Amino acid sequence: MHEFFYNNIRWADADLTQLSKTAPVNEGAILNNIAAVAIPGTKKMRVYLLNNANHIFQLASSDNVTWSGSDLTKKSKGPQPNSNTNLFALVDSTNKQVSVYYESGGRVNQMTQLPSGWTNEDLTALTGGPLEFDLTSMAGFSLNGGRYLFYNARVD
Repeated sequence: MHEFFYNNIRWADADLTQLSKTAPVNEGAILNNIAAVAIPGTKKMRVYLLNNANHIFQLASSDNVTWSGSDLTKKSKGPQPNSNTNLFALVDSTNKQVSVYYESGGRVNQMTQLPSGWTNEDLTALTGGPLEFDLTSMAGFSLNGGRYLFYNARVD
């Protein structure tokens, strides 16, 4: 996982996998298995990726020099993502909670960082919504304390 960084003078490259001492990105996976957010009002940067074991990892930094890595699949005790899942991340506009969305077995899952740690919810089961059809398409945003997630559903 590499980062290109522009400091208003020049571009630089950093190998975040090496800096965070995490496993490499899944080479056979599609390009949509990377997501990134900056937490408003802070210097916190978060990058989410699928590693070779199909676990979602968070790379975190507050200074773009020191990076750490965490296995969120293990921390949230959620189901393992499909190798070709789309990752999507957003920060709640009200409480600045980070959520990461992914697909596992056609179900849309939400990992959320709470004060007590990472949790996982199966949004498909929670809402009674249809299974996901296009594993590469997911988008959303946070607005006025609400979270909005869009995906292509299967039509039977």
